[in-house]
Amino acid sequence: MRRLKEHPTSGSHAFWGLRVVVGTGAQNPMRAAVLAAHAETVGAAGLMVIPRGLSRGASATAQHAHFAGILEAAVDLPSVIYNSAFSTKVDTGLVQKMRYTKGWSAFLDPNQVESARATLCQKAAAGDATSRRQALELEAALKVLSTFDKGVDLVLFYKSIMLLEGNRKYEHQFNPTDMLSGSQKAFAGHQLRLFKKWYASWAAGKG
Repeated sequence: MRRLKEHPTSGSHAFWGLRVVVGTGAQNPMRAAVLAAHAETVGAAGLMVIPRGLSRGASATAQHAHFAGILEAAVDLPSVIYNSAFSTKVDTGLVQKMRYTKGWSAFLDPNQVESARATLCQKAAAGDATSRRQALELEAALKVLSTFDKGVDLVLFYKSIMLLEGNRKYEHQFNPTDMLSGSQKAFAGHQLRLFKKWYASWAAGKG
């Protein structure tokens, strides 16, 4: 990989004027960690951490060690784990636990909903009955939006949601013919508005 040049306006490193997020897909965890370290050395903007898949991918212990090796190899890079229930199928509970491990807080940027969910799950695991009930309520409310992650249109659905949230940079696709149908867009918008309305009411009552 060529040395990434600093973008003249953003102050971040870029290759040909573009910020680069490097994927860590590799034949084994050791090679993935080497790629992560190299990405940090040459000035990448961040990491897309690819789960272990060729062997022991279903083992939570193996995935934990795999993620740890990558994140520790490039500790200063913002990183996100690529996880799809349709393909990689990483245990989301493992991801939640790793988020709160010392030194790894930057690899996921928890938003308000996910932060609330993780906190409730931790309290529920300690035996708090109210937190358990609230965690189950939140899980049920998120069910429809979460199932967008299970089909072949998962990227299109989430980009559609990002557009609804005002992020215009997600408007175009690499392949112009890749698009949601009108009914799919309407369904995604309705479910997003429904959840946000419910969450505002639920969070106020919970507090």
